[in-house]
Amino acid sequence: MKPRLRCNTKGEEETGKRKEQTLGKGQVLVRNFYSLILAGAEGSTVKAARKGYIGKAKDRLEQVRQVIDTLKTKGPAQAYRAVMKKLDAYSPLGYSCVGEVIDIAPDVDSVTVGDFMACGGATAYHAEVVCVLQAFV
Repeated sequence: MKPRLRCNTKGEEETGKRKEQTLGKGQVLVRNFYSLILAGAEGSTVKAARKGYIGKAKDRLEQVRQVIDTLKTKGPAQAYRAVMKKLDAYSPLGYSCVGEVIDIAPDVDSVTVGDFMACGGATAYHAEVVCVLQAFV
């Protein structure tokens, strides 16, 4: 299963390319068997991403204030680039999965390769392989 990604500008979803996962301190590499994408949480995220620029601005007043501050301090070109970079970014869907541990960082001692486990958090998304912190397994 390839990662499911959502584009913040268009609200479109696509299947992304799998990145090579490298383990950092306290991380566990898990091959997913199942992942959960909830209709409510993920649906509202996709719905918000499909809105136009005005609709997104109405939903994110604090970020609009940040854009205005950037506009005042760094100018219109820099503010535009910052906004478009954020809006054009793809982000993975999902935050819970179940799978088998296929690799662990040297400092991880609570799990071993071959263990089956449930994972949660921002990096436990819908993909073939995820790299999650030991605290979230």
